[in-house]
Order: sequence, then structure tokens, then C-alpha cells
Amino acid sequence: MLISSKTALLLSKDADFIARYETVAQMCNVELTVRSEWNERYRINQDVVIAEGELASLIASEYKNRLVLVFSGSIAEMRSKADRFIFNKENLQELIYAFLKIDNSVKVKDTRSVTNIVISSGRSIFKEADYDFDFANSTFRYKGKEIYVSDGQKIVLAKWLLLGERGNNCYVQIHQMRKKFGKDFLSDINKYGEVIK
Repeated sequence: MLISSKTALLLSKDADFIARYETVAQMCNVELTVRSEWNERYRINQDVVIAEGELASLIASEYKNRLVLVFSGSIAEMRSKADRFIFNKENLQELIYAFLKIDNSVKVKDTRSVTNIVISSGRSIFKEADYDFDFANSTFRYKGKEIYVSDGQKIVLAKWLLLGERGNNCYVQIHQMRKKFGKDFLSDINKYGEVIK
């Protein structure tokens, strides 16, 4: 569940973007701190961190759950750094959405379907190494052979491989799949859904 933040940190060197975001912060009643440089000794106390450009790559992974990146580059590269993105710096809704933070006090069951995951990720195929998974058409091949994947396993795989989200329940499903398809199944994929070379 997402709730409104009280504080946010904006890391940007773009003066126009900073001015626009300061206005949005006032509208949303969010105390905004702006920095145009980053030092690894800094500690982030704000609820949300909005970063763009090379400043985004300097943020430590410990802040990943608070980080909202202004999109640039490839989605796979950015997904390993943050959970949420601003794709269009001109879009007011995206700028306001970035001020929302995850409310950890409420546990909500994830009810996303494979279709919703495909839509939100913007892709439906994971084709890397021995894996050829087409989530939109529900066809899954491993080492050239078609395999059966249950609905629950499809959701876990879609979240992991398309969105880069590997939740706690993922391990049980993966263990079951390895029993069926062999101990090496998915062992060469990191927690962000990327093949380890």
C-alpha cells in the first residue's frame, strides 16, 4: 500500500526540473530537500529519494526501496537500482506519484495477474540462455523443451523475470520447480531477473 510522504530528497542538476519539482512538493505538502551532488557519506533520512542521471547510480543499494529514478537508459539496468520510475518529467501525475512511499505497516496480498504484470513491465517474453518464456501466450521452454508451469508459478516467474521482484514466497515456488526441472533451473538468474554470465 502506498501512502503520502512527508519528506523527499531530490538529486538533480537540471534547474528546470528542480524548480518544477519544488512547486509540486509545495502542492503535495512535502518537505523537499534538493542536492545537485552526492557523497557516499551522506545518510538519507527522507521517505523518498528522487534521482536522475549519474546521481542515481551513486545511491547505495540499501536505499533501493525508497528510490524513484528518473528514467534513462535501459529498463533492465535501471530496474536493479530502483523499484519505481518517472518516465516523463513533464507529467504531473508521475511527479506526484513519486512522492508516495510504501506503507510497511499494512500487509496486502499481491493479487496481480500475469496479464497485469506483462502490462506494467511492458514486455511479455523472457528469452535468455536456456529459457524461452512467453508469458502472454503461456508457453514456457527450458533447454528447448516445453514445460508445464502452474498459474502460481507463472505469477512468481513473471514478477521475478519481468519486473525484477523476487518476494519471500518465490523461494518455495522455485524449490518446487527445481524438483521438477532439475537443480540448475533458474540458478543462473540473479534476484533482479537478470542472467548471470
